[in-house]
Amino acid sequence: MSNINRMYAVPSSPFSLSPEELAEARDDLKRAEAEAVRATTWAHRTRAEQEAESLRGRIRGAELQAHVDEARQTLNQRKPSTLIQTAVARGVAEGKYLPPKPYFAESEVQAPGGVDELVWLKRKAKLLQATVDDATVDVQTRTKARLELNRILQRIEALEAALHPVKELGQPATAGNSAVRLCSGSKGQLGGA
Repeated sequence: MSNINRMYAVPSSPFSLSPEELAEARDDLKRAEAEAVRATTWAHRTRAEQEAESLRGRIRGAELQAHVDEARQTLNQRKPSTLIQTAVARGVAEGKYLPPKPYFAESEVQAPGGVDELVWLKRKAKLLQATVDDATVDVQTRTKARLELNRILQRIEALEAALHPVKELGQPATAGNSAVRLCSGSKGQLGGA
């Protein structure tokens, strides 16, 4: 197993074995069966038989798990349905359907290629603000626009902060904070009187 696979939590069965581990388990099974045949005492023979039985179960579990993993892989593969895709494409061309788009496409804010993201976001923010301010637009659309506007304004703020970092924050501190004067009373003296 490579290190990249160990970095992420990949579900694995306790029954799954790598091909090397499976070959090693088969060799151990042969050794245990041979030891059970050569055993001279009941205790040694029973121990070797139990070891062989345990290894048989482990090997069988690994074979079944490999079969399950293979079946899961075939189930998880996307099978393109050309019939449905052609029907949808024909319906879109005829104007019966809207082109399909993923559910998350509406919330993604990405500038089209070649356009400065900050400029594009500011233009989009103006359009959304106009939608929010327009009383003729239905409430649901205005609410969606307001939510999207908040997200875009946060992104604009982050981009502007990244483009124009603050180099200094006020006066540098000095020993004893001599710039700070504690005054009380009308005389302007420290400690008052």
